[in-house]
Amino acid sequence: MKALLSLALLLLLSSCGLYTLDNEVKKDLVDEESRLVIISFISPDSSVEVQLFQTLPLFNTTRASGEPPYVHVATAEVTIDDGSGQTVIPYFGDEQIYRLRPDEYSINPGASYLLSVTANSGLQATAKCTVPSEAAIATNATYRFTSGEFSRDIELRFEWQDISDVINYYRISSQTEIIFQNPFGGSQDTTRLRQFAIEVFTDFDRDGERVVEGVDIPGIFSNQFEIEQLKVNAFLLTTDEHYYKYHQSIQNFVFDDPFAEPTRVYTNVEGGYGIFGSYLVHNREFELE
Repeated sequence: MKALLSLALLLLLSSCGLYTLDNEVKKDLVDEESRLVIISFISPDSSVEVQLFQTLPLFNTTRASGEPPYVHVATAEVTIDDGSGQTVIPYFGDEQIYRLRPDEYSINPGASYLLSVTANSGLQATAKCTVPSEAAIATNATYRFTSGEFSRDIELRFEWQDISDVINYYRISSQTEIIFQNPFGGSQDTTRLRQFAIEVFTDFDRDGERVVEGVDIPGIFSNQFEIEQLKVNAFLLTTDEHYYKYHQSIQNFVFDDPFAEPTRVYTNVEGGYGIFGSYLVHNREFELE
């Protein structure tokens, strides 16, 4: 179960960092020297994972046309420190990621962490974050189907008590696993995974109140398919401010509007770009019929 959660959260969370990496780099690096870009979100019971890149100036003559203005960095010393000393995060070349498993390093609620990177090129960058001290726990979690002309949707809802007198940051996401009969015949069933997340939000105007929020998963499967099994993992995330501001800046980014005001993607990395954030997660699993 933890492996599935880790995979789902990695897909839902860390991949968000790469979503606008091209645009973040292009806005900031027209004539600028190369810098490191860090993408890392930490949480208790999950691996510490760091994606590391180095930017290339847009007018670098060695970069082929169409190539992204950044490269993966495989040769760097990456460390994490909770105040008791640095721990080196090893690199896994087949996945192009730096990783420490939960049994190798513990992330604790309420604790602060310093991430430090020194690349072989001499570039350096650091970032700090503090894990939320308390997770929102759903007192009620519900789902219901809604049917369209060609497909069925799922509405998930969480209800929880907001912690009063502090600013809380939230996000709700889901992963669905559908097993259905092969629509083209044969004995082989088909499995489909889908991830979906809503925008980050705060408890503004709802401090200390009961909160009801959810996620609508559109077009989850065709009405023509005979479903064998449908599982939904729903995640209620309590995030730190850095996680919230980073994803909010991505939400506010306008890709194709030439008249939109330029929006800088949020970063808390000193000496580079990117994000080092944290979250706590409350999970509910549904097996739908």
